[in-house]
Amino acid sequence: MLRSLVGSEMCRRDRYQRRVRGTNPQSIGQGPMEQVAIFSAGGQIWSPFISATTPTRFAFASTLSLHVFSRRTKKMERVIPVGEANIDCMCWSPTNHQLVACCSKDRRLRVWNVVQGAEVFNGDMGADEARCLAWSPHERNLLGYCTETGMIRFVDISQGMSYALSAGYCLTVCTWNPGCPGMFAVGTAGGTGRTILLRLQGTNVLSKQEYVPNLDDLEHVEEAGAVVSMQFDPMGTNYVYLLVAHKSGIIQLLNCADMTPVPGVAFDRFDDTGAIAWVPGIPGQFVSTCTNSGILRTWNISDQKPIASHKIHSTSFTSIAFFPDSTEVFCSFKDGCYGVYNLKETSWIWKSDGGHTETIFGCKFAVHSPDLVATSSFDGT
Repeated sequence: MLRSLVGSEMCRRDRYQRRVRGTNPQSIGQGPMEQVAIFSAGGQIWSPFISATTPTRFAFASTLSLHVFSRRTKKMERVIPVGEANIDCMCWSPTNHQLVACCSKDRRLRVWNVVQGAEVFNGDMGADEARCLAWSPHERNLLGYCTETGMIRFVDISQGMSYALSAGYCLTVCTWNPGCPGMFAVGTAGGTGRTILLRLQGTNVLSKQEYVPNLDDLEHVEEAGAVVSMQFDPMGTNYVYLLVAHKSGIIQLLNCADMTPVPGVAFDRFDDTGAIAWVPGIPGQFVSTCTNSGILRTWNISDQKPIASHKIHSTSFTSIAFFPDSTEVFCSFKDGCYGVYNLKETSWIWKSDGGHTETIFGCKFAVHSPDLVATSSFDGT
């Protein structure tokens, strides 16, 4: 019995050494180490702009890294360590799907090639930290971002040049119009929740319009609250509509011709409204997330009430991003879990087991098994 136990233990140690070192036991400490497994972090939870998609990939930001996955295999292709400061926001290039951009608390704008893992741009953002980042769908080298201090900055990464203007308000979110070149919108913080529409030529501002919700037209609301999410209608041809969600739960559809609500379009208010996103390929349909649950609501602009509500996860959303021309949506949640959900089939295509949402400060192998490892993090888990 003792001999069998000793033999079993020796086999276990041999297997452990081979797995960790990638060499034979006689060369421990002499040969190179070999990676045998990688465990993805969870998405960080303090910013709603930490996920992005392309037709073939999806990605999210943890505290200090970008995690890039294959859409086909759902396998992680690359982890890109960004720096020593936490990531604030990220976006993918809509014209070059190999490029992804992010802004961090070290006040740097970085652009990475996800295939090569190479940094192709690193620019100083000045004194401000970005709140939201968006890549122009029409000018491949132009990005725009907004800050909490009210600055809007446009950056041409091919020339390393930028142009900044002050909106006069603290800003929360920004977005480009995919159908109209040079149309850029930002939302403001505070009780009024202004929507500002800019028309640009390159980095030059040609015009500026503002919209402030009229509380006389809204029931049981003392203030609209900050703009938390906005998206242009991607299917508009003879019109330009902008969908805007406020912290109070108000969702409005604005006509960008005169920056007024579209007549006859109204939506029920939910206090827990988070992000909104148009469903690609389905005219007039969009979804909204919840800030205190995993409920995903589906809407149509012709209906005041949601046409469907599904609880797809046990905790609340952090961010969502639809894949182009698909009802598949990449979701991340407050518990660090993330996955790809099929809105049409109302089912998960794939979902992770979750991961730490803050920095890991401890890691130990189990004394009884080389296959088990425990970690502890500043997220409290």
